[in-house]
Order: sequence, then structure tokens, then C-alpha cells
Amino acid sequence: MALTIILFGDEIVRMLGDMRLGKIVILLLFTLISGVLSKEVSLNEEASERRFSARQVFDYNQPILFESDFGGQGFNKWKLSEDDRYGLAQANPDRLRIVDAPGMVGGIQAVRFFVPREPNSFRSEISLPSEKGFNERWYGILSYVPQNWKVDPNEASDILIQWHAIPGNWRSTYPNLSIRINNSNWQVGQNFGSPQKNPERKIHDLDTPLERGEWVAWIIYANWSPGKDGLLRIWKEGEQVLDKRGANVYGTIGKEYTPYLKTGIYHPEWNLNSDARKKRYEAEIPGISKKETYVCKVIVGGENATYEMIASRLAFKKDEHSEANSLSEKPKAIRDGLKPWSFVSIPDFLNFDIEYPQKGWEDALGFIVGSMKKENPAFAMVAGDLVMGHWGTQKQDIDKWAEKYYPGWVQRFKEHGLKVYAALGDHEIRDNPWRGTAADAVPFYKDAFRRYLKMPPNGPDHMKGTAFYWLHQNVLFVSVDVFEEGQSKQGEIAAGVTGKQLEWFERVVRKYRPKVDHIVVMGHTPILRPVRTFSSSGMLTVKGRDSDFWKTMVQYGVDLYLCGEVHAVTCTQKDGIQQVAHGGLIGRTTKPNYMVVTVHDDKLELNLKEIDLINGTGRLWQKDKSKGPWDTITITKERKKRGFTSIGKVTINKQEDGKRFDAPTGFFLEKDNP
Repeated sequence: MALTIILFGDEIVRMLGDMRLGKIVILLLFTLISGVLSKEVSLNEEASERRFSARQVFDYNQPILFESDFGGQGFNKWKLSEDDRYGLAQANPDRLRIVDAPGMVGGIQAVRFFVPREPNSFRSEISLPSEKGFNERWYGILSYVPQNWKVDPNEASDILIQWHAIPGNWRSTYPNLSIRINNSNWQVGQNFGSPQKNPERKIHDLDTPLERGEWVAWIIYANWSPGKDGLLRIWKEGEQVLDKRGANVYGTIGKEYTPYLKTGIYHPEWNLNSDARKKRYEAEIPGISKKETYVCKVIVGGENATYEMIASRLAFKKDEHSEANSLSEKPKAIRDGLKPWSFVSIPDFLNFDIEYPQKGWEDALGFIVGSMKKENPAFAMVAGDLVMGHWGTQKQDIDKWAEKYYPGWVQRFKEHGLKVYAALGDHEIRDNPWRGTAADAVPFYKDAFRRYLKMPPNGPDHMKGTAFYWLHQNVLFVSVDVFEEGQSKQGEIAAGVTGKQLEWFERVVRKYRPKVDHIVVMGHTPILRPVRTFSSSGMLTVKGRDSDFWKTMVQYGVDLYLCGEVHAVTCTQKDGIQQVAHGGLIGRTTKPNYMVVTVHDDKLELNLKEIDLINGTGRLWQKDKSKGPWDTITITKERKKRGFTSIGKVTINKQEDGKRFDAPTGFFLEKDNP
């Protein structure tokens, strides 16, 4: 090549008769050709393997370190893997390619991952590099499982997202964290500790079933650490589904590292690298011919990123006519059959500032919470008034008392192994009325509630963590924040759901109504009147049955509205909705109660239960409250033997010809109640 150039250059010199011009042309040609050769060398190197360092991929000068939507960027900065081949220079389009994102508009692109069922066909993934050191990171991922995904009855899970360790003085084969599909459910897997001795391995089953034909937004927060300061939090569609403290990486491989992110599809059972797997492969139940998933956005945030930063970047617009937004049928996992399950409701628990443990209370409280736990509920619902909350109007005072009482309230449920969803009550915002400085302090109170209760941050922008929703099995649950700014008899707060919150509420119930069997709404104040009261101001939702909030619930077929505030039982049914006002005020009442709801695919069975309580003669001190709760509460041995007894039952039957409220007893027969 060089000889040709020299001869060509001499020819030019002779032709031009100017040696200087010939040398210039030669220099230009050498520069051009060397650039081509250099590019060829680079391509040849890339043909063997794609490698990127963390510095090449992550922008450490910004809170968001990395963001990819695959539109225009393609696989830039991604490492490609197929089966046991890593760092591929080019993607095999049959297994890994960029396509139009199913169900999205505006030219959004996504990666399609495909694994056919063949011997040793088990992986289609893309990955980012690991980082040095144990770092704090945020991740956001939009994933999609197509409508034609078949539930796999065979062994092994399908891993869609994983965070993998790096080789050190020991090759760690299990990912530190993974999000996977097992049959028709979501799971989260963890591996940490010492891989040399056998790592600690944990599987967390998530409450919600697999959604097919829908984009799912995952947000993950990780403080990667081999020690007690480790923390993992995962949100799925805005609902927090995992909160785990402690070690979450390997601490004995001789390296400090941040696991590297991989996403796609990995089905390890089809990797026939052992005789046992070969036998299982040959014995598999037929019917599964492929694994196929999509990812359209991946975000990585540093320690200065926030949940809101990640969530806002995961927003997208759906194609209203596509499979991905089809609301015509429920998830297949639900239609295929559902075992009955239950939850419990206990509003106004405790409605006083109670420590944990509280002298003179723990035996009775332990029996009450333990009795709920024996109902084997998926969770408990508390429709507000957790504390007394007379904590003043200054932020520092509010924060001080919140730190004293909220952690104990939360811990009481945790130690009984009972997950809890709590609505905001008036005592969580100082107690009514709210005028002047009391109204000004409401945001401080709400902020304290958010920090300690950690409810799903998926509500309207101005009420995240105080208004929220979650899905469990075949039911949509919505908890509303009825304490809105406005003028009422209570001052500058009006109890209701209006404006932006009502718009949010309608979006949520409209989206999920066709996908679930039942809808349950929780708010602190009763809507339907009249209601019984005991030691209560009897605050009610403004406009009641005439409110737009109630009308929206009727429009979208809400089944059950749970509320508290009044410390007495009233069960009212109107417009196809059963309102149940009930609960505790433990420390003042002599008959605390809770309700068990058993869920079937076509009905809800409600059972109100109560127990007798003997109160003491002295009083517990409460801040800015002259008459606190009784100093002791007791349940006799004889009463414990009988346990909680039913005071009312009803079955909400959902048939094709409509909704019926069948076999009511006790408080559900309102005409028979005093």
C-alpha cells in the first residue's frame, strides 16, 4: 500500500513539476489511508468483543449517571450477551434487536429479547459495567412481557433484571439481586455473604401477579454494602414491594464493587451444563417454545438522584388501541383461578401517643394484634388516627414527637409479622380544627407521616405518601388523603377528595377497574350519614353522598369504603357500595373491634369482630391533652379463651346480573341496631 502511494506521489510531482506540492499530496494521502486502516483495526477489535469501562459509560458529574431509551442510541455503551457468549460485537437480530415499543406512541424504541427453547439456548441480555467501591445507586427500568407469554409450569425462574457480582478471589455465580418471573408471579432474589462458604440466598414473593401485555415501571434504590448499612428498596408501578436492610453483596471476594446491571431474559434451566439439567430438560412439560421480553428505558442514578428524578423519566404515553393498554380482560393469572385470601381493617389504632413497649398495655395490645395475625391476612389497613398528635405548630417540635411515637407504632406491627397500610387521620395533622398557625403546620405533620410510615409514593404530586394505591391479587386498594385545603367548619381544612386528588383517583380506578375483581377505598372520614359516634368530633366528608368523590366511586364500581374517625360501628350500603365505619380508640373504649375481609374472585365476605376490654383507673400523660387514655388495659383470661367474637357479617356477591349484599347479620342489619 505504501509503495503504491509513493509511486502515485512521484507521478503527481512529475505531472505538476512542483516537489513541494507532490509532498503535500503524499502527506494528505497517508493521513487518509492511515485513518481508514485505523478504523479497520478498531472494527476488527470490536468484532471480537465490546468492552466499556464505568468512566466511558457513566457521567459522574450529574445526578443521573446514565440513561438509554435505545432510540438513536441503539446499543451504544451496552455489552451484548447470547447464551454463553459475552461481549458480542453485533447482535443476532433473531435474539436481540431494537424494534418499535409495543403499545407506545411517538416512535418509542425498545429492545426485544428472544430465547427459543433449544438445548443450550438460555440467554439474551444486555449489560452495563460494574463500578469500583460499594456505592449508593438508583435504577429505573421499563419492562414488558407480551400478552402471549405462557406460564411455565416447569422448574426455574425467568430472570428479567439482575445485578451481578464481579470475579474476585472467588467466582460468584449467583446475582446479588434479581427480578424474576416464577410461574405467574413476580419474585425478587438476593444472594450475598460469602460465596466460598455458600452465600445467603433469599427469595421474596411479591404480592402482585404477572402483568402480560403491559409496560411495568421498576424503580430500585440500593445502598450496596456487605454490612448492616446495606439497603434495598424496590417500587413496582409506584408501589413499594421490597424494603430490606443489611448485607446485599459479597463481602469476601477481595474486592469492593457495585454490581453490574443486566436486563433481558435468562432462563438457566435451558443451559444443559449438567446431567441433571439434561434430564429435567427432557422431562419438561411441553407447551413452552420460547421466552420473549422487551425493555424500552434504563436509567442509573447516583447518590444525589431521587425517586422523583427516576419516576419522571420513566413516564410514557400508551397507544390507547394497543395490546399493551388493553383493558378488556383481567390478567390471566387471575382468570385461571384464585385461592381465597384475606385482609383486616382496624381504624383509629391507637389514636393516642403510646410508646412501645407501653407499661400496662402490652399484654392486651399483643393479644389484639396477635388475633389479627391469626386471621392470616395479607396485610392490615388502618384508616387513620394512629397517634394523638397534639405536637404543636413548630417543625422542630413536630419532628421531635414524631420521632418518639411513630417508630414504635410501626415496630409493633413488624414484630407481629403484619404488613400495614395506613391512611392519614386528623390526629396525624394535629387534630381539628385548623386555623392560623395550626393550618400552617399541616405540611410539617404530613411530612413526618411520610417519613415514618413510608406508604407507596404513587399519589398525586402534592400528596405523595399520604394518598396512594396498591394492588394485591385481584383487588385494587386506594387510600385517600381527605385533608385538603379549603374552608369548612373545621377551619382551613375541608374533608374531601377534590381537584387534583380526585383527578388522580379517577385515573387510577379507571385504569384498574377492568383488570381486577374488586376495588376497596380507605379514607379517614365517613361519607354516608348518619353514623354513630363515641368520644369523637364526628367529622364527616363534605357533601357526603352528593360529593364528586362518592359519585366517582359509584361510577367505577367501588365495592367497599373503609373509614374511622367516629370510634363506633355503623355499616351503610348505598349505590352498590358498602361503607363500614368502625375501629378502636383503644385506651378509652371497652369494645375494640376489627374486620376480616375474605376475598374470592366473585365475592367479598365481611366479618366484624370485637372483644371486651377492661380499662384502668389512672391516666397516661399526653402532650397538650388534659384527659389521656387509661393507664392500663386488660383482657381477662376467660375472654381471651373466647377470642374476638362476630358482631356482624355480610357477603358482597358479584354476579353477572349485578351486585348483591347477602346474608347480613349484626351491624350489617342496620334496622336492628340501636
